[in-house]
Amino acid sequence: MGSSRKSILRNWPGRRSALREGEPATRAQPWDGRALQRAFAVLLALVSVALVVAACIASVLISKRQTTLEKVSRYNLTWVVGQVVPELARFESVVAVHALPGTDVGADTVQLWLDILNNRLELLGSGEVREFLDRNPAMEEPVDELRHVVAELRPLMSHLDEPGVAQHILELTAPLPPQMMRLSAAAYRDSSEQNARDLRQLTDLHRLFTRLLLGIIICALIPIGALTYGNRLLRQAHDSVQRLVRDLRRSGEALSDAQERTQAAMREVQVQNRVLQQRDREMHQQNTRFDAALNNMSQGLCMADANGRLIVCNVPFLELFEIPPPLAQPGTLVADLFRTGQARRAVLARNVLLRQQAVASRYRAAEFVEEDGDGSAIEVAHEPMDDGGWVATYEDVSERRRAEASIRFLAHHDVLTRLPNRLLFHERVEQALATLRPGEDEVALLCLDLDQFKLINDTLGHPAGDALLVAVGQRLQGCVRQDDVVARLSGDEFAILHVARGEPEQAEKLASRIIDVLSAPYSIVGRSAVVGVSVGIAVTRGGGVTAEAMLRNADMALYRAKEGGRGTYRVFEAAMEESIQARALMQNDLRDALFKGELEPFYQPFFDLNSGRLSGFESLLRWRHPQRGMVSPGEFIPLAEEIGLIVPMGDWVLKRACTDARDWPAHVKVAVNLSPLQFQRGDIVAVVREALQQSGLPPARLELEITESTLLQDNERVVATLGQLRELGISTALDDFGTGYSSLSYLRSFAFDKIKIDQSFVREMSRRPDSLAIVNSVAALARTLGMTTTAEGIERPDQLRQVREAGCTQGQGYLLGRPRPASELGEWLHSPASPHVLSTQPPRSGAVGSEVPGPEALAPAALGPAPLGPEPLGPEPLGPEPLGPTPLGPEPLGPEPLGTEAAGSV
Repeated sequence: MGSSRKSILRNWPGRRSALREGEPATRAQPWDGRALQRAFAVLLALVSVALVVAACIASVLISKRQTTLEKVSRYNLTWVVGQVVPELARFESVVAVHALPGTDVGADTVQLWLDILNNRLELLGSGEVREFLDRNPAMEEPVDELRHVVAELRPLMSHLDEPGVAQHILELTAPLPPQMMRLSAAAYRDSSEQNARDLRQLTDLHRLFTRLLLGIIICALIPIGALTYGNRLLRQAHDSVQRLVRDLRRSGEALSDAQERTQAAMREVQVQNRVLQQRDREMHQQNTRFDAALNNMSQGLCMADANGRLIVCNVPFLELFEIPPPLAQPGTLVADLFRTGQARRAVLARNVLLRQQAVASRYRAAEFVEEDGDGSAIEVAHEPMDDGGWVATYEDVSERRRAEASIRFLAHHDVLTRLPNRLLFHERVEQALATLRPGEDEVALLCLDLDQFKLINDTLGHPAGDALLVAVGQRLQGCVRQDDVVARLSGDEFAILHVARGEPEQAEKLASRIIDVLSAPYSIVGRSAVVGVSVGIAVTRGGGVTAEAMLRNADMALYRAKEGGRGTYRVFEAAMEESIQARALMQNDLRDALFKGELEPFYQPFFDLNSGRLSGFESLLRWRHPQRGMVSPGEFIPLAEEIGLIVPMGDWVLKRACTDARDWPAHVKVAVNLSPLQFQRGDIVAVVREALQQSGLPPARLELEITESTLLQDNERVVATLGQLRELGISTALDDFGTGYSSLSYLRSFAFDKIKIDQSFVREMSRRPDSLAIVNSVAALARTLGMTTTAEGIERPDQLRQVREAGCTQGQGYLLGRPRPASELGEWLHSPASPHVLSTQPPRSGAVGSEVPGPEALAPAALGPAPLGPEPLGPEPLGPEPLGPTPLGPEPLGPEPLGTEAAGSV
């Protein structure tokens, strides 16, 4: 081509002369060719510039595509967050296993998993997870909760072997799995959204790149077209000299063909060489990835040919069976590998080999778990191959099997006492009823509830209460036969399934034995503790009874045993169900009583023992039922506490008492009892402030009484509340002092204005010297502390004289006045002093008078009207009342404290 072009150029002048002679019309053709050459050069320059620009744009697009691909490939947010849940579950299972007796999981293992969990927590605070949390601030809460729990767990590691610590750890981590699952779901959703955005961006880049390539192709077609046009012109020029150079062309074409074939062959060789090199690199990369994937599997893997010789195995397989790596060469018999394992796994390896050989002989896929005597377990998944060989995976599932066994145990047993729980007990009851032989066997279900267990928790603490529950469970197991079932249903409630085969009427004997055994003292955290137990018994000797009915009947009998004074048992009778229904009906009536105006406060006076002057009234609640008449507070006050009405009832009594007392003389106070539940559930300070504001009663005329049981709940919080009440100008009194949980520390923790001596001591002063000594001591203590002392339950003149001699400053009781409604208080409000107090005042010399007023002093006329009917002459029941005394409907002898210490007073 080059020589031909040079020949054309050399002969161009002759051609020009020939053209001038024969074809004058084509004289401008050389100028047209030069113009075409210039245009062609300009076109090539423009196309070159376009190609350079396209190359730059392509480079930028390739860079963006690579960046997008890197973004798509680096998203491991879901994996990082998702690993928290299994690691947390693994930590909980390790803690649970560690808590089991005889476990081989030590504290170091638990600490290791805590460290793993802490490392995972650090990952949650960096990298993509940190970016995710910045995008989703709401997801910070689960991470903070996990960080908080891990921080609390660290100091517990040093006390892991102490009782209850493992359980406490499990309680701390129990709320975390749902939160971590929610965090994982949010991370998955966020990662999916990020991937979708990046994929859309990558798609846009591909589209742009495609358009660019189309533009490059179009730009390339332009010079190709121009070259084609130029070549056509050249061929026209060449036609005139074809005859001159035909021979040369043939030679040149032959030489060119040979050269092209040689170059094509060289190109083919280069292409084949590049393909081989690329395949070699891909094969090496694939082998590297295969080795990495194989050796980083969580399971061991082994592949063998049809002759049982090793093809390939991974590192976890060698580590699982403790096989030295140099022995695992391709072609080695797999059976020899299993036999070369260390002694610790030799038996297990041999058993796996035997089972796998049996499976391989049948050319079938199989999965099985092989265990040995020390608790090790290996799960094998065997799969045959088409060439007669096989491939199998091996996984150590020892920990998982132990965790599953522990979970199965915990699902049917109580964690604390290790006794069957309600679910397992229900199944055993159903089984016993299904195998019952009517007329021959007796199935008895005993429901037990510990008496005074709350006192143990309040005084000794919950760890002591837990230890007591464990000891109770052990004693119960010692009371029953091996076939009987002892279960813990909830809290301090236990149950026993007793099946008497051919020995009827054994349940009551068992209940008596249990009461005696459980009532014996316990040694808990170095202190002696005593609790009682109430037992409800449900017995069946025939079919047709369900487990639910047996449990319900036993609960009814248990409730009746508690009503009977506790520390006893009751056998279910049909009449008990009627009583429960009546109680439910009373609950419904009580819910409506407050809103229907059936509740009414009564007021009992208390007097100054020195002047005989009226000091104030204590508010006591009464219920006038439209059908039942006056309902005993002993019946409806416990119900109100049980169903949660005690707080609104107490608030109502407080406001009503303040309103009634507003019109009394300025020196007359009103005393209202407060329940512990009002301190627990309500803002008592706000309620008192509202009652004073609505009624207009001066705060100094309101006196609030609480019992010692209120201080047992949360002493610091209660004392702080009492301080706020005192800042309002209200006086406070400690009611029923000397009974229940009496402690002098209460008088030190808060300076009460008054101490009320319980009526049980006042009633026994004349017969028991110890009661007289207690009253004298309390009165002296109150004088020393600058407190007022009120003696309750003054029923006889000699009692009045004794409490005055003891130094009590105020008195209250039926001798001085019975409770009356607010409309009947005029006699006391307009009387300057109580005649009974004046009649027993000592002479001027200070000696105690010995005269006892005659019968007229005790006559009903002297005491004022008694609107509630005749009074019983028997004494009120003794004993501490955690929520305040509960007087009966027909007025008993003795002061009537607030029916609800929550409800203001009964």
